[in-house]
Amino acid sequence: MEEQFIKYGKGRIILEDDDEGNRWLPENPFEVRSDWEQHTLDRRGRMYRTMLRKVCNLCD
Repeated sequence: MEEQFIKYGKGRIILEDDDEGNRWLPENPFEVRSDWEQHTLDRRGRMYRTMLRKVCNLCD
């Protein structure tokens, strides 16, 4: 999905990473889990998190 956001974001979407260049977030930055995240974690599944940021200089 991140590839789609970046591809069709018209240059206004960027992928955030931490100070060490890691793109996967170990914890949810919003502190509230979605139903899907809770479902996955309850079953000890892997949860992949990334942060996309909208950037724009004088957006349309």
